[in-house]
Amino acid sequence: MIRLLLSLLLVLSAATVCPAQPPERLPVGTFSALPPGQLPPGWEPLTFDRIDRHTRYTPVRENGITVIRADSQNASSGLVRKMTIDPAEYPVVRWRWKIENTLPGGNVREKSGDDYPARLYITFAYDPDRLSFFERTRYN
Repeated sequence: MIRLLLSLLLVLSAATVCPAQPPERLPVGTFSALPPGQLPPGWEPLTFDRIDRHTRYTPVRENGITVIRADSQNASSGLVRKMTIDPAEYPVVRWRWKIENTLPGGNVREKSGDDYPARLYITFAYDPDRLSFFERTRYN
């Protein structure tokens, strides 16, 4: 079974966060602008201790642009970029991806069906001191 978990994100050939007032943009992952073999600055692999095999990410040329190729078989990992962005200033995220070999039977509600060829996660910082006791226990 193929297992692929992507975190902010895999096949971002030209990812940008767009502000409310175009044309200003905040580039997040300018994959397509780089030569093959390079990840954009700030991007790094995300691996999981309990997972023995990890997806292999390779920047390659396809149709004249650089894209991230992900090869995975019974594996899981991701690519991440940590940065602080004001969502009020940049409320739109734009990216492109191409997915081949989709996985049948995906169901995010069940661990057995929690396999997807690509995912995008955007997380938000929070102040734990402002959370209730029950909210804090949920995040720990």
